[in-house]
Amino acid sequence: MAFTLFDASQINGVLKLVGGTLAGILNMGANKITNLANGTASTDAMAFGQYFGGAQSAIQTSGTTTTTFTGATSTMTATVVTGSITPTSSSKRIKVTISFHVQTNNNIGLFAIFRNTTNLMDATGGGQCGSATVASEDNQITLIWIDSPATTSATSYTIYGENATLSGNINVGNGRTWTVILEEIV
Repeated sequence: MAFTLFDASQINGVLKLVGGTLAGILNMGANKITNLANGTASTDAMAFGQYFGGAQSAIQTSGTTTTTFTGATSTMTATVVTGSITPTSSSKRIKVTISFHVQTNNNIGLFAIFRNTTNLMDATGGGQCGSATVASEDNQITLIWIDSPATTSATSYTIYGENATLSGNINVGNGRTWTVILEEIV
């Protein structure tokens, strides 16, 4: 007795099996694909839970405390402006957005985002404010960085700063609200 598992001629030309690959339009109508495994290559279909699973909501930290750099601080030093996130996968990137207030007084402040103790920006900072000849200048700085920490361990992002003119005071935070927003990018 002959038994046929699949007869491509019975599909009425809508979907054909060509050399082991389906060709043509596959109209699912009101049906859905179920039990789809997670894709592993860029050409694979992605399961719904694979896209939406594993990401976390943005984490926001804020405060009003102040870090003061007095006189000679010619190396980057940690401020109180900091936040922490634990990535859900070592392949996830983190968008770091940090906004903070700086008051300078006849000096120049240089600022950078550090992941733990690693400077993610230029050695002289990602942001600069102040003037060696202007007293009592108030500035709002926002620094943004997309990082690839390659870890699933808690990771801190902190503003480091230095007094580039080596005199006077620089107040970071200065009693005004600073904000750190950390977003895992899916």
